[in-house]
Amino acid sequence: MHERCDHTAPTGHRPLPAEDTIVTAHQANGPQKRDEPPQSTTVRDVIRVATRAYSNGSVRGRRTYLHINCPCRIGPSTLKGTYPTMDEARRAANELIEGTGDYVRTCSNSGIVKAQALARPVRHFDSTLQAYGSAFNGAGARDGDVIVVTGESVVAIVIRTAVLAITTERGNLMSLTTSALTYRDGLYAEIVDRAEAEARRIGANVNPLHAAPAVEEVPAPADQVASMPEQAPTEDVRTRFAPGEQVRVTPMSYDTRSWRP
Repeated sequence: MHERCDHTAPTGHRPLPAEDTIVTAHQANGPQKRDEPPQSTTVRDVIRVATRAYSNGSVRGRRTYLHINCPCRIGPSTLKGTYPTMDEARRAANELIEGTGDYVRTCSNSGIVKAQALARPVRHFDSTLQAYGSAFNGAGARDGDVIVVTGESVVAIVIRTAVLAITTERGNLMSLTTSALTYRDGLYAEIVDRAEAEARRIGANVNPLHAAPAVEEVPAPADQVASMPEQAPTEDVRTRFAPGEQVRVTPMSYDTRSWRP
């Protein structure tokens, strides 16, 4: 069980997506999020190690926390390091507690590590109601999972304990009113890409709000195409020699110092 970390002032972050970013299955015209996060690329994993002083009567000490892709504000005096991988962060945290008999705790606002989430299997359910309930089951859906309900043409992702549809059909699930691609600075963008692929596989329509922007190919103007020189036909070298005649090929010499890509 993760212990809630309260070593810093509250940031306003909630364990679930904010209430004004969710639309229930029966409230498609719900309130819109006022402060939509800026468009950005997918962020890398950021795991921070921090310590916090505590006292329990006459017992005083320090506790060590892992902050995994979370928005917690950590003061410079308590931050011990920032790491791109869990292995590096745990190694640093274990060094801090070595010989103390304590253990490393995880901040309650911590999110997913994308590599682990992408390695998990896609979860299939018979109904969206069953998928919704699975998020509250210890063996059910977890943060970062991709959910597929083929019978209802619904594909969803799990953010914390909320099962949020990315398809136009939602069934009994909820949906974000802001793009899941940019939610929390793009933390779930790769999960959404994976969910989009599953939607295409079952023929479900992705909500344009969550769909990746299409790359349009712009054809060359007709006048430019007409003015392009025609490529000369390539001569077949075999026609230059009599049948059965041996041909010696001499490698071409060139100066590699003048090569440019």
